Amino acid sequence: MKKELNLFVPLCDAISKLFYPNVEVVMHDLVSKKLVHISNAFSKRRVGDTMISDIKDFSLLKEDTIGPYDKINDDGKK
Repeated sequence: MKKELNLFVPLCDAISKLFYPNVEVVMHDLVSKKLVHISNAFSKRRVGDTMISDIKDFSLLKEDTIGPYDKINDDGKK
């Protein structure tokens, strides 16, 4: 993981603890398009996986964050 992104790991962990057990927090590297950190993992996603996104051109983003967004997990839970 890039050193700059490592600074946000405690924030991801804090958000997942705040909303435990209902939220999985995933941090992506938008350059490599890979998952670099997951807090409270309950999906089958793992660090190093390719990110899943409907966004085709990240250079068009006007903000530094994407989401939050709803997702249906493998077990059918929202």
